[in-house]
Amino acid sequence: YFIDSHSIQDPMNAGIYESLAIDLLNNLFRSYTMVIACGGSGFYHEVICEGLDEFPDIPKSIKRELLEEYESKGLKPLLLELKAEDPESHANIDLENPRRVLRALEVIRSSNKAFSSFKNAPKKARSFECIKLYLTEDRQILYDRINERVDQMLADGLEAEARSLYQFKSLKALHTVGYQEFFKYFDGEISKDEAIRLIKRNSRRYAKRQLTWYRNHGWKAFHRKNFDEIVQYIECRLTS
Repeated sequence: YFIDSHSIQDPMNAGIYESLAIDLLNNLFRSYTMVIACGGSGFYHEVICEGLDEFPDIPKSIKRELLEEYESKGLKPLLLELKAEDPESHANIDLENPRRVLRALEVIRSSNKAFSSFKNAPKKARSFECIKLYLTEDRQILYDRINERVDQMLADGLEAEARSLYQFKSLKALHTVGYQEFFKYFDGEISKDEAIRLIKRNSRRYAKRQLTWYRNHGWKAFHRKNFDEIVQYIECRLTS
């Protein structure tokens, strides 16, 4: 489910995803006692398990002001502001992701409250229990596999795919690793070899941030080959 399900031009955010995912789960649980949710975004998993935090509406003027500051001064002064105003968020959100930083500061400036204060609110009740676990691998093996995966994506036509979507490059759905680097190559900003190098590097960095997120949020880690341990852990959780 939710693979090749929406156009890049369809609006999508965590709130829309929460509604779609919970409706789907409610239907699936009529036929199944267990459903496996698998993917790369820990934040979207949290939305399924605990619901989306309720944040205040952000005036467009504040969004525009922060974006202009980021574009003119870079991320560093915004990180300093976040650390001063909300140390908890500074310690927990992905500081290499400008959108996450800007979002936190939008809430802080518009509400005069810490971004983390909204995230610490009571979570939504769910009719199901979530068992949260993630898979690990030796770091060098993981990075080698990521590099090999990028090579396979290139062999399967990633460049042609990115070129076919170039006219839509401003869409948020395409602000992702793999497309953005090729768009810079098409614009003449970097070479093709550099685009490929950056795709591999940025994919590795994204994987590292994923692992850090799951670890910091208390998910249970298992080596990807320890299948029996994973099954035993799930069975213990189900009977506890």
